[in-house]
Amino acid sequence: MKKQLMTKKMNFPSGDENALSQSLSFIEDTLRENSLETKVIMRTLLITEEVIPKLLEHAREGGQLKVRVRRQFGNVSVLISVDGEAFDPFVNPGDHPDATDELSDEQMQQAISSILLKSQGDNLKISNKNGVNHVRILVNRSNQQMMTQTVAAIVLGIICGLLMKFVFPPALSEGLGTYLLNPIQTMFMNALKIVIGPVVFFSIVSCISQFQDLTELGRIGFKVM
Repeated sequence: MKKQLMTKKMNFPSGDENALSQSLSFIEDTLRENSLETKVIMRTLLITEEVIPKLLEHAREGGQLKVRVRRQFGNVSVLISVDGEAFDPFVNPGDHPDATDELSDEQMQQAISSILLKSQGDNLKISNKNGVNHVRILVNRSNQQMMTQTVAAIVLGIICGLLMKFVFPPALSEGLGTYLLNPIQTMFMNALKIVIGPVVFFSIVSCISQFQDLTELGRIGFKVM
């Protein structure tokens, strides 16, 4: 049975020479505990091995490298943070205006690293907030995320409805309904009406266009209309 990982975290001194290797071991062990595919784990470790040295290079002295592996709504993510100055890990030395055709070994390595990180798209987020560099690596995206969010929204809506009916003062409930919920309901229903017509029309057109025999189309054409 697959273990349900919630959140596991470890802290490493940013000045520790073994911070990178310890972080990789922690991430690998944690992901394997959750029975993720080997190729997914290897991809995550490859990205992490490129990101952490950049974080440590810009980290403040005495800072803590914080590594977390978190599951939320079925998605598994690796979160890394450390105090430090902001930097752009996607910079490619070859894109610099003064760059020459021949790059040094170090510049070539930076270029390859930049291309690798850019290729991750939305699976990799890097930001700096309040002097702290944050990295989020999306390891595994849940196929049931939309279903989970929909069910959670329904339950939350039921709870809010019960609170408004039995707990909140009538004046507050009426005000929320008149000035907040009713306008949202009106916009949502009007948006559905706008979408339904074109969806039905183009669905029928797409279905009819697939017929190669006009006699078959004639038999169901009247029913479609």
